Amino acid sequence: MNFGKSILSPSYLRKPDFTSHESPEKVFNFECVNCQNNVKVKFKEIIGAEWSWKSYFDAQTVNEISAFYKMNLVGKTPDGGWTAISKVECKNCKTEYLIYSGVNEASNSFYIITLQGITEILEDESFENRV
Repeated sequence: MNFGKSILSPSYLRKPDFTSHESPEKVFNFECVNCQNNVKVKFKEIIGAEWSWKSYFDAQTVNEISAFYKMNLVGKTPDGGWTAISKVECKNCKTEYLIYSGVNEASNSFYIITLQGITEILEDESFENRV
């Protein structure tokens, strides 16, 4: 997988972006790096991804993602949550983004989600060639 520009990078100091007692329809918006269109991350689609994200990628891609975000061996994010990786697409220009989140289940079905990374996924050219 070739990584492009990161809009958000992991941090131990990041505050949660979502708690599940809020509306389940809540979204996080960011601007596409290519067309400046509004891109939405739906929080309800992140919940549950912490248990299944590795099954959506081959082993080499999982290793590349883990190395890129400097994930630890335990599988926890800097905020202490379980790692959830998902993808979203800009509806306007079709640029894909990798979303790295920490999911904490503070109590039964009460989730706290902290976005830790948003990174453009490149198709044909490597990140090194774009710098």
